[in-house]
Amino acid sequence: MAVVKVFSKMGPGLLFAGAAIGVSHIVQSTRAGAVYGLWMIPVVILVLCLKYPAFAFGPQYAQATGKSLLHGYQERSRWHLALFILAMILPFFIVVASVTLVTAGLAGAAFGLEFPVLWIAIAVLFASILLLQTGGYRLMDRMMKWVVAFITLSTFVATFVALHNLELSGLTWSSTEFLQVQTLFFVVALLGFMPAPVDLSVMHSLWTVEKQKHTTISGTDAWWDFNVGYLGCGLLALCFILLGASLMYPSGVRFENSAVGFAQQVIQMYSQSLGPYMGFLVGISAFLILFSTTLTVLDGFSRVVAESAALLSVRFTTISLHGWNYSRALWAFGIGAITILAVFQVSIKGLVDFATSVTFVLSPFVAYLNHDVMFSGALDPVHVPSRGMKLLSLLGTIVLGAVVVVFFWVKWFYVSG
Repeated sequence: MAVVKVFSKMGPGLLFAGAAIGVSHIVQSTRAGAVYGLWMIPVVILVLCLKYPAFAFGPQYAQATGKSLLHGYQERSRWHLALFILAMILPFFIVVASVTLVTAGLAGAAFGLEFPVLWIAIAVLFASILLLQTGGYRLMDRMMKWVVAFITLSTFVATFVALHNLELSGLTWSSTEFLQVQTLFFVVALLGFMPAPVDLSVMHSLWTVEKQKHTTISGTDAWWDFNVGYLGCGLLALCFILLGASLMYPSGVRFENSAVGFAQQVIQMYSQSLGPYMGFLVGISAFLILFSTTLTVLDGFSRVVAESAALLSVRFTTISLHGWNYSRALWAFGIGAITILAVFQVSIKGLVDFATSVTFVLSPFVAYLNHDVMFSGALDPVHVPSRGMKLLSLLGTIVLGAVVVVFFWVKWFYVSG
């Protein structure tokens, strides 16, 4: 009974996992293993450690204050919140477009749809918006427990079965390959969504506040919920790297640029490991996890925009978060994502790499804002994170910032020059 009770209080951590286990795992982590083998694993583990405080501060602040990080930014100064929104609004649209494209590709591959991928993407966005407007948070909360559980179990099993194909002799580390410009660009693209964009911490705080309206959550339960979701995301990222390294790296297979072609390769990878029947089921579950990612990013971004508008005292501040502002934001993101996909007609790898790179460039900024809110002195001392977390947060912000500087330096001198 105790386990069932705790499980019922989970929600924000699973929504976090549902948003994270998508593009970063199915697309980027699999590509990392398929192209570079096992030596991307230490890079992923490092970034998971460095980003941990920034993500943890979201639910921790919400649990301590009953408010989201957006309120924390606003209390520091109006410029903190205004700069956050100005910096993130364009990446929000790009992220929705990239997630929707991957979801549409998986839908086409899993269900054998022969419609143009843009039409499928429009259907995915339309269905997502209708579900959010009718079911909202509770729908996602219930749905995520089963979807995340199934994709997690099937991925663990597929990885275990596929390990016999792993050729360690062909997975040697090469300093020459590591120092290549294209490798740096891929690392930045990989880490941008690993395990998720840092701005997801803001959404996590909003989901925690929403969960508290329906269920009483202790600090221990909230911390456990976050850690389960975060650890699960990390383990699944490593599994997808191992799958790519086991099933694709030895043969030198490269991923397709089309969304449906890429999705078919992912499903085929599971079929090789678990058999065609399980490959079909995993294809369906992969679509569901990406569909849940579309739901969560649409919901989270719309909440961020709606609440920020209210906090900044712009027009329509009297409208409820679940009222006109929230609905308007949902449709704006949907229309914006469709416009991006229709106008630019980009490949799945190109759009995903661009979206993840942009979010990574902004990671140090969001990490700094979260650090500043938690250690500004405004929190009750009992809720202030430990000295160890403070040092890790500073280290993570500095290292992420340094990588961004190197990224721009290389891009300017070696590519533009």
